[in-house]
Amino acid sequence: SALLHQFAGAIDQKNGDFKSALEEYQLAQKSFERVPHTSPITIAQLLRDHAEVALATENVKEATALLRNALNVLDSTAADSMRQSIEDKLQALSRDSWLLHAAGRFVGQDQIELLLSEAGQGGFRGANENVAILFSDIRDFTTISEQFTPEELVLFLNDYLGHMTRCVQQFGGLVDKFIGDAVMAIFSLPESRADDAERSVMAAMLMRAELERFNRMMPDGTPKLSVGIGLHYGAVVAGLIGSPQKRSYTVIGDTVNTGSRLEGMTKMLGASILLSGELVEQLPNPQKFLMRPLGRYLPKGRNTPVAVYELVGEDDGSDLLNETREEIAEIQQALHIFERGDFKESSAAFQRLAEKASGTHRERGYLLLMKEALSMMESPAPASWDGVIVLTDK
Repeated sequence: SALLHQFAGAIDQKNGDFKSALEEYQLAQKSFERVPHTSPITIAQLLRDHAEVALATENVKEATALLRNALNVLDSTAADSMRQSIEDKLQALSRDSWLLHAAGRFVGQDQIELLLSEAGQGGFRGANENVAILFSDIRDFTTISEQFTPEELVLFLNDYLGHMTRCVQQFGGLVDKFIGDAVMAIFSLPESRADDAERSVMAAMLMRAELERFNRMMPDGTPKLSVGIGLHYGAVVAGLIGSPQKRSYTVIGDTVNTGSRLEGMTKMLGASILLSGELVEQLPNPQKFLMRPLGRYLPKGRNTPVAVYELVGEDDGSDLLNETREEIAEIQQALHIFERGDFKESSAAFQRLAEKASGTHRERGYLLLMKEALSMMESPAPASWDGVIVLTDK
């Protein structure tokens, strides 16, 4: 029915019946809101047409609001030509509205209204929230960047970050900041949602898949990128942080630091995406995903250990994944032996896993666990040892 209303609105608009066109477009918008996974481009087209009718009836305020909304919808797409066309219309119609939209490019469209409402306030707004934190970082980016001119590097990095941002936004996440080539995202703000953990996991998997497509699209000779992604869940303090001259709506706390540590551990453990045990506990149906346990660790600067899992992917139940399921069962058993203090048997189990994974990214993590078990044999663990591996580097 949404498409029928949109089609009827277009006919009314062409015939100059703007009142009927407005009614049809409003009905189309309400219908699209009830349809999951509607194309953002379809919605943006509707909002653009709706804005043209509003402008024809001299409702400039509504037209500018509709155009800004259309641009926000297009943020999750690669429709650059359409985006530029709507931006041009908005700038010609209202410079103030266009400036608000342009400012959102720097602080995030989701944050701009909040920041404006807080502007000039004497204090700092703060609230405790439980959220999922996502960190991603390009591996060996310093080496890769040396192969570009400054102009090429900026274009290349902006293209990559655009792809990653769309993945985050597609699952309702907020890109909090870029730190060079790194991305920090939050699920969700300004208010947390019950499915934050699952949406962060889905976003991470989409980022990984999108990176593969990004690499395939690059010209021959362009360095291929690989990333590490870390996901954690927990309490944060959210608020406007900074000085009276410059503030950012962001989150701080141990949860943020741990998410960053998990991203840093991806290379050490031979994983592309690492999940914390706290995040796994928040998944409504963890059996939906294949997760390879890699032990419990105490990151430097943290007081409590974190269980770590590699996110392999979704489990579709097919026999093609039997080998992966068997490997997961094998590492679970090896870790159980390790944590009960049988270091000789566990080191042999980790070695067998490393040999099976020889030449793959997984080998690195198994070798690390094997070396940890061997070191425990040489220097017996204290009676209070509980299977946690203490990390000395960040």
